[in-house]
Amino acid sequence: MTIKQVQDIQPLEPVIRVHPDVVIMELVKNFMESPANLVICVVDEEDKLLGLVSRKILFQTVFSQHMKADNPVRLLFQLLTAEVAGEIMITEMVTTTPDESIDDLIKKMLARNFYQIPVVDSEGHLLGLVNAWRLLQLWLQSEEDKISG
Repeated sequence: MTIKQVQDIQPLEPVIRVHPDVVIMELVKNFMESPANLVICVVDEEDKLLGLVSRKILFQTVFSQHMKADNPVRLLFQLLTAEVAGEIMITEMVTTTPDESIDDLIKKMLARNFYQIPVVDSEGHLLGLVNAWRLLQLWLQSEEDKISG
């Protein structure tokens, strides 16, 4: 690939941004309006990334009454009682920065089996998303350029 760093990927993928107090129904609506997004980014008033809500955790929250009783009690209680994004967001996140190399980003994505990763600046402000589809698109473009030129 001809690009070397995350900052060379322009434009970054658009992000669904919400605050921690957004209710579960609004999260579902956000996913329905943006089916390409796999995560919703939870940010504070300064647009700093606080956490992520994945489709999987949202699905588990909405349909938690159907989960097996052998799941950890803490998880079941959390999902059954959750009302807002801040209660179900994942706070142990994997992110990237504009100056990270593309090779390191791809290794990180493969190691964690992630298809979208938030891009944040040095202060934690959310800049956008990088996804596997965009990386594949850039790789294909690079390979086609090699053949044609």
